[in-house]
Amino acid sequence: MGEKQKIPHEVIRSSIVGARTKLLKSRGLTIIGNQRLQDASSEPSWASYIRGVLALYPHSVDSDMVIESTIPIGGGLSSSAAVELATLFLLRQLTDLIDDDGMRREDCAVLCRRAENLFAHVPCGIMDQMVVCLADKDHALKIDCWNLTTESIPLRASEDTAFLVTDCGVRHKLACSEYSSRRKSVEDALKKLDKKSWRNIQEEAIIANSCILEKAQVEHALHVVSETRRAEEAANALLDNNLLKFGQLMNESHISLRDRYRVSCAELDELVKLALSVDGVFGSRMTGGGFGGCTITMLRKEKLETLKKHISDNYSGKPIFYECRPVAGVEEFPVDGVYNLV
Repeated sequence: MGEKQKIPHEVIRSSIVGARTKLLKSRGLTIIGNQRLQDASSEPSWASYIRGVLALYPHSVDSDMVIESTIPIGGGLSSSAAVELATLFLLRQLTDLIDDDGMRREDCAVLCRRAENLFAHVPCGIMDQMVVCLADKDHALKIDCWNLTTESIPLRASEDTAFLVTDCGVRHKLACSEYSSRRKSVEDALKKLDKKSWRNIQEEAIIANSCILEKAQVEHALHVVSETRRAEEAANALLDNNLLKFGQLMNESHISLRDRYRVSCAELDELVKLALSVDGVFGSRMTGGGFGGCTITMLRKEKLETLKKHISDNYSGKPIFYECRPVAGVEEFPVDGVYNLV
């Protein structure tokens, strides 16, 4: 699915603070808090993301690290990509190579994706890492995942517009396995169509060739192709400052994720329905891998408290709200002799 184009934006922050110690040849002495990474029995579940970055970074570092993140784990908000990139930029800072190791920000994104693929065994794409690396404040980021080119799209109405992330409060274990299943389904469909990319394939062509595809593959492929089209239309809508159109595309995206790609769940659908019933909401959709996690809603800022109350009063679960704004990606700056990456 690497040929898809995406319109994400960075919304919440993640921090790593690391104290410089000394450089050694072995990565085995790297410590997170008081837990040695070579002691697998004592590792937290997220340690594989750190381990992967340490293993793939070409320079050795021995350092105590403290990790702090305000991004909910498993919520579909790029928590793994944030901690990967924060770790990588900290390593580059500790080795005094942040401006002299030949790594572009795109290269950093690729390294962290490889770390997640190889060490966390998650067959993720590149979108999360790219937006954490390359996002600009008050902009969306249009990403061409085929050639890793990007375009920063201004959010001209950002002062009057709010983004509300709502955590539905559930995590379904199907998320990782079903993501892998969907990805394989789409890749197999592309092979059956004897194509290398979905880039120039239209929905009509998929329907015309549906006889050689499984029923589920048809639906999954239609989602991928239509989502790529929506990304292009969404970028144009933002350039025209047409928030109504952008919101409509958000809604269409959720419907496709729900009905064609089938990665939504009852809780996410309920949150989207509640959001869309409030005046002043432009659009709402699930975000992340699905089967639980969060929705993101774009609305007029003055309607924010109204929306939160409406969801709190009517949602069957216990929602958690995060008021968000489009911010820049990973940055580094010195704080009292250590480095804080946000």
